[in-house]
Amino acid sequence: MSILYLSDDPRRLITVTVTEPYSVDDILGTIDRQASEGHWDYAILYDQRGLTHASTEIDLEQIAEHVRVAGQGRPR
Repeated sequence: MSILYLSDDPRRLITVTVTEPYSVDDILGTIDRQASEGHWDYAILYDQRGLTHASTEIDLEQIAEHVRVAGQGRPR
């Protein structure tokens, strides 16, 4: 599994651990999950220490746009 998603309700924190191989769709899925579970106002930590390459600018733009759409104007 390339994505481990843990929700800590008492701390209102989501930790997403990303390992290779992973895809942008995996990251988009975690964003959708956070929104669908009603945890949009939780803090989120992406732990990418296990990765050997950085995301491309295009990937980061796609992720940022997905956050805007999934967030429906709610603050992040």
